[in-house]
Amino acid sequence: MKIKTFQILILLISFSTSFLFAQKGSPNLHLEIDPAKNVLFQKQSSTLNQAKYYPSALRDINYKSNFDMPVEIALNYLEENGYKFGIKNVGETLRHSSTSEMRAGYRVRFKQIYQNYPVYKSSIVVSINRNNEVVFVANSYKPNISLNQEIAISETEALQISKSHLAISEDVKFLKNEMMVFSHNRNNRLVQKVSFIPQRKNLGDWEFLIDAQSGEIIKAKDQACYFSGLPESGIGWVFNPDPITRSGAEYGDTGFIDNNDNDSDSLSAQLVQVPLQELTLEGGKYSLKSQYASIVDYEAPYTGLHKQDSSNFFFTRSQNGFEATNVFYHIDRSMRYINDTLGISLMPYHYSGGVQFDPHGLNGGDNSWYTSQGYVAFGDGGVADGEDHDVVIHELGHGLHDWLTNGGLSQVDGLSEGCGDYWAQSYKRDKGFMDETHPKYNWVFSWDGHNTFWDGRVSDYGAKYPGGLINQIHTDGQIWATSLMKIYDRIGKYATDINFLEGLSMLNENSSQRDAAFAFIQSDRDNFDGENLDAIFEIFTETGYITDPVTIFITADTTGGPAGLTVNFQDQSLSFPDTITTWEWDFENDGIIDSYQKNPQHTYTEPGLYTVKLTASDGKNSSTDSLLDFISVNDGIFVWEGVKGGVDHSGRYINNLLKELNIQNVYSRSEKLPSSMIGYKAVFLSFGNGSHEITPFNDEMAAVVVEYLENGGNLYIEGGDVLGQNQSGNSQLLNLLGIQSVDNGTSGNHASENLIGQPLSILNNIHFMGSNQIGNSSIDRFQPDGNGLVALIEADYGNVSIQSEGVYGQKSLVFSYAFAELVDNGIPNSREDFLATVIKFFDIPLLLKPRFAKDSQSGHAPFNVNFTDYSFYDESDSSLVWQWDFDNDGLIDSDLQNPQFVYDSPGRFDVKLKLQNDSIQTDTVFNDFIRVFNGESALAFDIQENYVEIQADSGLNITTAYTLEFWINPTDWGKAVTGLGRIFDKGNLSGFLRKTNAGKYNAESFVINMRHESGSSSAYGTPDSSIKLNTWQHIAIAFDSENDSLRVFVNGDLTELSVISSKAVGPVRDNSTAPLIMADALSKSRSYIGALDEVRLWNIARSTTRIQQNWNHYIDPEIDGLIGYWQFNEANGDTLNDLTSNGFDGLIINADWVEGKPDLLPVGIKEDLLKIQATDFKLYANYPNPFNPETVIKYQVGTNSYSPVHVKLIVYDVLGRRVKTLVDKPQMSGKHKVTFNATGIASGVYYYKIQMGQKFSQVRKMLLIR
Repeated sequence: MKIKTFQILILLISFSTSFLFAQKGSPNLHLEIDPAKNVLFQKQSSTLNQAKYYPSALRDINYKSNFDMPVEIALNYLEENGYKFGIKNVGETLRHSSTSEMRAGYRVRFKQIYQNYPVYKSSIVVSINRNNEVVFVANSYKPNISLNQEIAISETEALQISKSHLAISEDVKFLKNEMMVFSHNRNNRLVQKVSFIPQRKNLGDWEFLIDAQSGEIIKAKDQACYFSGLPESGIGWVFNPDPITRSGAEYGDTGFIDNNDNDSDSLSAQLVQVPLQELTLEGGKYSLKSQYASIVDYEAPYTGLHKQDSSNFFFTRSQNGFEATNVFYHIDRSMRYINDTLGISLMPYHYSGGVQFDPHGLNGGDNSWYTSQGYVAFGDGGVADGEDHDVVIHELGHGLHDWLTNGGLSQVDGLSEGCGDYWAQSYKRDKGFMDETHPKYNWVFSWDGHNTFWDGRVSDYGAKYPGGLINQIHTDGQIWATSLMKIYDRIGKYATDINFLEGLSMLNENSSQRDAAFAFIQSDRDNFDGENLDAIFEIFTETGYITDPVTIFITADTTGGPAGLTVNFQDQSLSFPDTITTWEWDFENDGIIDSYQKNPQHTYTEPGLYTVKLTASDGKNSSTDSLLDFISVNDGIFVWEGVKGGVDHSGRYINNLLKELNIQNVYSRSEKLPSSMIGYKAVFLSFGNGSHEITPFNDEMAAVVVEYLENGGNLYIEGGDVLGQNQSGNSQLLNLLGIQSVDNGTSGNHASENLIGQPLSILNNIHFMGSNQIGNSSIDRFQPDGNGLVALIEADYGNVSIQSEGVYGQKSLVFSYAFAELVDNGIPNSREDFLATVIKFFDIPLLLKPRFAKDSQSGHAPFNVNFTDYSFYDESDSSLVWQWDFDNDGLIDSDLQNPQFVYDSPGRFDVKLKLQNDSIQTDTVFNDFIRVFNGESALAFDIQENYVEIQADSGLNITTAYTLEFWINPTDWGKAVTGLGRIFDKGNLSGFLRKTNAGKYNAESFVINMRHESGSSSAYGTPDSSIKLNTWQHIAIAFDSENDSLRVFVNGDLTELSVISSKAVGPVRDNSTAPLIMADALSKSRSYIGALDEVRLWNIARSTTRIQQNWNHYIDPEIDGLIGYWQFNEANGDTLNDLTSNGFDGLIINADWVEGKPDLLPVGIKEDLLKIQATDFKLYANYPNPFNPETVIKYQVGTNSYSPVHVKLIVYDVLGRRVKTLVDKPQMSGKHKVTFNATGIASGVYYYKIQMGQKFSQVRKMLLIR
């Protein structure tokens, strides 16, 4: 016997629908946790979400595009209009998810992303008609997201939290996990989204959002909408549509009751024999599977697939085969109608084949649902759900909604409930069993509802939108279904069904009933040329959806030309029901009305880009729209890009860089090129690259470019497939560009890694070693003709740039990559050099701009630097003078064009170059351009990816015992809220800074983590406030697995450690295959921020005495147990030298050389000897330093000494051992010098100490490099 309860479920999840239902309240409300819902209100031609202040939909757009690809049309629109939805950077925050073709156009869908995580329930849907017009946009974008959050909760932990909330322990079905960003009321969190169906207890289609850091349950929702082989033909018995509608009986009449699913003569009399099309014959068995519907048995009570030997499926309602046959027939019939009759291609996107249905599911309970897997299932409670056509087609309606929107099903205002009700009622009314006078004419669920089990629903609901909404989706959905059925009665089933489905495809998960109404209107315009709009507008006005009857659309006969440009404008605006009677044109967007005519003419006399605004009114209603930079009055330099500010586009960057070069230009915000570019001195066009946001270079654009070049124009044009895809056969254009042939490259990734300027070309000195470009497939390659010259080659790929000068006086440079994404390689290999070279090629004068480079940025005093001038200037100008100030002290140090300078003293130096000719002078200061150190240097790291990597080696396998020492000067705790700046990471051994206290963590402390051979992990932390910012401090860690002891010292003091997780037990797990990373984690996600110096690694646990004796001293690199010693005193370069004989040198990635910690003392030299005791005795820095093999040491004996002073000058090594005595004799006052020859002495740090009688003693450091 079947259990009799009834519910129909739909779960809405981000980007993919889970389950949909239809009527009673959820039995799981006591378990649900749900953030408050937003309230919608209307404003002009959009629906605004009150919590976000951005439209959830824009209609009547008519944004015309001349591009051919729907994705690019959509992207162009969003780049231009993204601000209307709070989108600041389309390329960074939107990801294309799907494009679907409908009868009347395309639906292009984008998901919102933040730092590569999808944003929960956030998307943009752009609808485009067959005229390449954007006509409708649905929006659920969440603007201004910002978060800084740890991921502490794993997928497994999130599932366990969810199951614990439901008090279930058994395995679940259809488990899905995804990390997402949840944004609600300006509260942004990283969450683990978990969805599943329990097997038994608390059955539902559950979705949980679990805070990824704290484990808090943000949302727990059973997102249900409750009801308040070989093709062969067969036949079967069904209810069509249901016994009540067909007979006109009342539930409860003789034989018209459920009676626990038993048969009755009255109900059997309502059985109808119908054809079952394209049944599958497999292994001699017929099954209910066709191209449009397919039986499955996914859920208990698992009644099987009802295969049989005969193609005659004759069952009565007491047999389980009846529901199977009934559901199959109605789903198959409805899908055939959509695909074959209406001509709308629509199938589930989750799987191939027909709509999957389980006629007996949900544990036999009172549920029916459409699931996240794309199938429908029907329970047997009350009247068996699979017996009522309305229930079956209502659930299918949820599926149609999901498939049409590619996972963007919306229950805002109960929209999807209304859709399901309409789709069921549309078929039933067409059967004609009742006329409008019949009391059951507007009933929905006539057999399953309107009885003792539940009240059912109606399609003549009296409430009006939006005031009649009561925040109950099943009830509220009736407003939408009622409106559609009223339209159905006026314009018929065919037009209503098409407009309903095509309109639905324009929407997303945030769409409201009002959004759906305007999409319905647009669908009628697209599919029926608006012939039904009289009735549609009347009904939608009656039911509350219509408030904005005027739509603006502007055209012009020309949009570009030199000053004196006369433009004839035409108004093609739409209005309903009244005719537009007044127009107010603002041709220059200055707030002044320039014309009141319908189709005016205007002459532009001044160069520039002009936005055109029109306000039109029908006497009752008015609307205003603007076309950005619609008119171009040509002069100077024009910059345009297909996607405004788009990824792999260079237009905005070129615009700004030209301004920095003091070259005026105009940047067009229009999605189209002007109709003519004649009059511009130079034009820069950027079309995007590869498969990512590329703008097709269509024939209309090509004609504009050809005209411009044939009139002697100067053109820079870039794009990965700009010519190869669309214009490879346009010989007229290619000839003008100096190109013999072009191909759109080979498949695969062709990122620019070695871009080389070619001899004889304008870019012959340019060399770029990398690019940040995203789209790198199908990169154009060129062969030049007689007028063309290869300008750039991408090594191992081919010719990617051609320069040309032609017979019309035109000049051009074609480039296959995005100029803006090239990685600067320093002057002269910078984008500024690239652009300046192109500008000079176009004969556009460059204003005087000082620029220069140096051969080295940092080193120890005395430090010699060679400067090279790369200034922009007129090379024929003989009056030009160079004036250099190398230390920015206001004094001129050199007047040479390419000088040399020696820095004798440590410091950071700004360098200034002033250029002056007879008419102008200008200067440039490069701040912190030269860094000079006193023999002690360090590396500084920031939040970007910079670190030191020492390759994995068995000699660096730290297991049974170790000592690790280092100096740090942190400027921040790390980029996470809690800090977590990783000082070192060896895989199973790491140390980091902790900012905040939480649990057993101490604030402003150092934490050491270890994973042990035993499988356990340990973590210890130093006391609160034991680590300071902006201060040099020494940390030493000593571990010995023999007694499981761990000691941590800060500035030589042994600290008291806190056990954070568990104590250390046994050796550290093998880490021989892991590199040693300094200043970051192995994952490169935990940057240390600050300076690092003097790192020492031992394979023994040093004693407390040894650590405290030597923490502030240099040590002998060959001391026993020392396996790695990095002093950080190189001062320049990208190699960190290991001073031990092991040679574990490190590769420096992007870190900066800075001043090191205060000088450490060599072993054996006491600190009190470092104090200067008399100011007129001096010991100068040796020169050169570093040196090989000789250096000169100068010193001064006090000028007030009238008798000889005994002078001793001795060289020591880092252990304090005497290396050589240079002076040991009395000397008179004055300056002296001595040469130290280090032939035969090993490389390294040495100290020279001078003693002048009892009056003066000082020690300095020098570096010998072989």
